[in-house]
Parts: sequence; structure tokens; C-alpha cells
Amino acid sequence: MQRWKGLPAKDRPEEWSKWTGKFRRAYANTPQISDPMEFGLAVTKYWKGIQPEVRQSSTNDLPLAIAQCPAGPIGKDIWASVRKGGANGILVVMTLLVWWGQCARLCNPWQEDSLPLWQACVADVQSCIALMTDTATTQRGRKRVSLTDDAAGEKR
Repeated sequence: MQRWKGLPAKDRPEEWSKWTGKFRRAYANTPQISDPMEFGLAVTKYWKGIQPEVRQSSTNDLPLAIAQCPAGPIGKDIWASVRKGGANGILVVMTLLVWWGQCARLCNPWQEDSLPLWQACVADVQSCIALMTDTATTQRGRKRVSLTDDAAGEKR
């Protein structure tokens, strides 16, 4: 039996490791982030690093826009590297974004504003989750009916 794996730990911001170790995911004790931009760059580096190969880019802080991505090979789930559930899955990225958004809104006047980058990253994660939902397959390997399909409300 194959053991379930979450998202890779490589390049994950150190605040996550401290929080999961010291505080054992105590949601009331979120980490103190002194520099929102530095933390944001760490989050975007992590997010970019877990993306499928078709989204890799060496020039931007964020991965290539989904619209710019070429289609993956037929029959291969290009989102398998990101489509991870559980406590070490996509929830990690969402939690990091919440922490970043909270500290970015409270940054000092002498700190670089990371809100525009945070907003772009949130939009990118949202787009990816929507696309992963639309392309999710059932256990039988058939595509789920999209909410935009005519048959969305009909019983199969």
C-alpha cells in the first residue's frame, strides 16, 4: 500500500516548521512575522516550487499564468504535485497566505508593501484550485461534470 504524501517540504517557509513543531498547529499561536515582504517572497518561492513543470518560470516571483501554460500530456494529471489534501496538502499554502495577508496589512511605514504581491499570489492559488476542481477525476478516471456544463444539475 502506498503511503499518502502531502506537499513537499523543500523551500517551505521556516515559520511553518516552527509552528508545526513548537506550537503543534495551535491556531491561536500563529508565528510572529517581522518582515511581510521577506515572508511573502518565501511563500511565493514555495508556491512556485511545487507547481507542475508547465508553470515553471525563472523570471517571475509567481508561476506562469494558467492561460500561458501549454496543455500537459493526455492522460496525465499535471496537477498531481499540487492536488494534495490533508494537513500537509494545499492547506499549508492557504495557511501561509492567511499569515502573510495578516502581517502585510500591519506592516510598518518603512517596510516594503507586499500587499500587491500577496493579492497576486492569492489570485493565482484561487485560479489553480478552480482549475484543479474542474479537472479532478473520479476514482473511475472520468472527469467530473463542471459547474458550467449543461448537465451540471442533472443526475447521471
